[in-house]
Amino acid sequence: MLRTRWMIAAIAAGWMGVAGAQGAGAGSGAGAGGSGAGAGKDTSSSAGSRTPGSADMQSGTGTGPRDSATPQKADEKAMGTGSSAGSTSSSTGAMGPSDTKSTGQAGSTEMTATLATLHAGNEVEVQAGKYMQQQATNGKVKDFAKKMVDDHTALDEDGQKYAQKHSLDLTTAPEYQAKSTESKSMLDELKSMQGAERDRHYMQMMVADHQKDVSEVKQAAQAAKQSGQDKEYTKLLGKAEKKMEGHLKDAQKISRDLGSRQARTPANQ
Repeated sequence: MLRTRWMIAAIAAGWMGVAGAQGAGAGSGAGAGGSGAGAGKDTSSSAGSRTPGSADMQSGTGTGPRDSATPQKADEKAMGTGSSAGSTSSSTGAMGPSDTKSTGQAGSTEMTATLATLHAGNEVEVQAGKYMQQQATNGKVKDFAKKMVDDHTALDEDGQKYAQKHSLDLTTAPEYQAKSTESKSMLDELKSMQGAERDRHYMQMMVADHQKDVSEVKQAAQAAKQSGQDKEYTKLLGKAEKKMEGHLKDAQKISRDLGSRQARTPANQ
């Protein structure tokens, strides 16, 4: 009887152990499941946390080794394009219409001043030459006066044609007005004289006038060459310089001859 009870108790204990083991297994499985669920949650969280990082890297702020390559290339490409565009813009600005226009205006102003001075100078040479062709008492002075009329008329025509071609108004330039006023005073003084005195004064006036003109034209021609102005303008100034240098030499020689003659025959003034 006792043995029977012991066996029953043992069997009951065995069943209880099995049940406990099963409960522990279930608990362990549940724990594992919970752990798995936690792991799944963590993975999801990790994945979620990587998503903004990927987004940041795509925007150029990420540092991931895999995702950074593409944005970097994109940034480099964008920077390269921007640099090229900047260079083009800078180049265009340097050669823009406004700069060209500004340079053109400066060049036109300089040309106008030079040509206006030459125009006024040519006019006085022609006027004085025509007057002395009629009034000179010395044959060499008359011949020189005729040469002044012919040469300066031709030089003035060259200057006028160039000015008209490039729409340069010479007669309203202050340089023209100043030279014309000076020339009128010189002509009035010349007309107030007579005979040999007038011949000598005319030639002295031609020497002084051509010395000044040659110096001014030479400077203008050199400036035109250095600034790279058009060849037609440079050629025009070179021609004027050459002609005036010849006039100066002739005027100096005739003026010396007249002075020597006066010294030999002062009574025949």
